Amino acid sequence: MILKKISIIAILILGAILVFNQFRPDTTPVKHERLMAFIEKENVQDPVIIPISQSNYYIFSQTTNSIYTYEGNGNSHSSHAVPRNGIVFGGLEKGAFGLIINNQDILEQASQYRLTIDGKSKTYDYHREVYLVVQDSRIWNPVPQVTIEFLNDNGKRIAEETF
Repeated sequence: MILKKISIIAILILGAILVFNQFRPDTTPVKHERLMAFIEKENVQDPVIIPISQSNYYIFSQTTNSIYTYEGNGNSHSSHAVPRNGIVFGGLEKGAFGLIINNQDILEQASQYRLTIDGKSKTYDYHREVYLVVQDSRIWNPVPQVTIEFLNDNGKRIAEETF
């Protein structure tokens, strides 16, 4: 009787572990060859690759105003956008999105950016990157409803966009 109960509990625990692992993000490192094959298959022009983990990458193409996301498990998507105020927005995923910044005022003067989501703001350091991956746990797909402001050293707003 006790052995039967232990067996049932063990099966339930094993089942729970299997279900949990099924929904856990893939953390297997991406082989460079697979990433390059994806870039070639998608015909990404002048790619700039920014890893956000061992298995997730943002790939930017300023030539085509495109932002791609690539995961080691083979999932990917791309965004092609028209710049607004010199900023291309794309690659929206839970917790992150990408920007291509061509606004000279931002690139020359900004030292921080502030994200406002659901009326709450957080400020982050900005190091004048042309290709920026913005990560914040409040970002949610499919409707980002994100306002980003770029600020100078004195906190003065240089640019603002809502995506």
